Amino acid sequence: MIALLALLYLGSVWQRPLYLGEEFRQAEIAREMTVSAPVPHLNGETLAGEPPLGHWGNAAVMALIGEQPAAVRLSGALAVLLTAGLIFLLGRRSGIPRLGDAAALVWLFCGAVYAAGTCGSGDSLFVFFNTLALTMFFFAITEKALLHRAGYLALCGAGWGLAFLCRGAEAILLPLIPAVVFLLWNRSWKELCTLPWIPLVTAALIVGAWGLALHRGGEALFAASGMVWSGGFSGDWLLSALAGTLPWFLFLPMVWHGYRIDFAGAVRTPLLRFAGCMLLMIPVAPFFYGGGAAFRLLPCFPAAAILFAYGMLRASDRGDYWWVNRVLNLLVWCLLPIPLLLFLLQTLAKFTRRVPSELVLYGFNENYYLPVLALMVMVIWFRMAAREPGGARKFGCFCVGMAFFLLAVPISLPWRFVRDFAPEPFLRQVLVPRATEDAIVQAETSLMPAVAWTLKRTGIDTLPENPTGKRSAELSGGREFFIVTGDEARVRRLPAPRTTYRAGGLFVVHYPKSPEEWK
Repeated sequence: MIALLALLYLGSVWQRPLYLGEEFRQAEIAREMTVSAPVPHLNGETLAGEPPLGHWGNAAVMALIGEQPAAVRLSGALAVLLTAGLIFLLGRRSGIPRLGDAAALVWLFCGAVYAAGTCGSGDSLFVFFNTLALTMFFFAITEKALLHRAGYLALCGAGWGLAFLCRGAEAILLPLIPAVVFLLWNRSWKELCTLPWIPLVTAALIVGAWGLALHRGGEALFAASGMVWSGGFSGDWLLSALAGTLPWFLFLPMVWHGYRIDFAGAVRTPLLRFAGCMLLMIPVAPFFYGGGAAFRLLPCFPAAAILFAYGMLRASDRGDYWWVNRVLNLLVWCLLPIPLLLFLLQTLAKFTRRVPSELVLYGFNENYYLPVLALMVMVIWFRMAAREPGGARKFGCFCVGMAFFLLAVPISLPWRFVRDFAPEPFLRQVLVPRATEDAIVQAETSLMPAVAWTLKRTGIDTLPENPTGKRSAELSGGREFFIVTGDEARVRRLPAPRTTYRAGGLFVVHYPKSPEEWK
């Protein structure tokens, strides 16, 4: 199972191109750091004060394996696996049999966790250090030996400081909430006054070392790392957050039944108390955490995995699998027609060419056998899980089926859906052969990291809101001129003559060398 989990995460990071958004930004920063300096750079500009730890990790991996997409995902995948190890240690320390194993599996097979661990956003690295700080704090609380307690508190402070170097000042607040509430809940007044000092000193030393390394001093440190409101709750926030908990959200009634068996005993368990306090980060995390709703709640997912696993184990000890079997059988009957229909439509389209293009997901040169096979294997394992009488083998079969599906997803997405947010192949085909070193390239702000990464150069100009032929001619100075945009209306307003290349919703406009030809 350990080998399967390692393959699931470490194997998935190599399988797809970079996607627009944070992945291209992280990749370009790491690429520029490998050729310039340890301070984060983007498009030749120094990002003074930006939390550097994630960029350092990406740059180190890129220096080892080269400039490829996996370089910005590998640290995130390792962080997710290490976080699973922390969850396992928490479960083992609780004394509850199998809690560590079950909670780690719930964490690893959660949809939002898998998405964060196989993309280059840097979220999972922050979650690891945040969880490390909280785990070591819980170990210190439950430790009797003073020397061991001091060591755990020092590790707590190290995780706290490294979390700050990953995300900034918001990392200060998130671990404080569950720690303080847990001490208040247990009425540990003495520990409330004595425990924080070692973590505070350790974290201050780590953050202070970074602050001294910045040329702008302490003001730049907090100017770029302060708490920035990210919008908080929105209308679709709850729906997105629940989608991130799939597939485990489907088994929530079983978990609820497990807590009904002995709710008072669960409340008296120190680890479950602490996990409940960790969930108090939910009202705060959405306001300071970047990304979508599920990614904003990612720091709370380790606690949710522990609580979920406990309820699932309690219900499993009673042999109550009625709801689980119903869900598994429903999944089998709902998913079984999908690979059969997909195979039928793609085969007919390939050999008869009479299937409407709206019903054809994959192009003629794309491999549609892998998603069909992955879906069939997943359905078979789900059916095996529904027929298993024991809880351990039942959920083991379910996890194996999910692993086959998740491992195949990155390389099974149809290109017609991927091309709009994976522009590197198109840009490499159009820009690399045509854009010489002295050519001017302008791109929208969201596309600038992708263009810089593709061309392996800095100095990409930001495309103005209303570009005109006269202004572009003045900038070009007789050199070739390229415009990269995703706005079709903007392309139509550009002056002629021009050569336009298009892939989906992405456009590359090429002007000749002489500006007099198109002024």
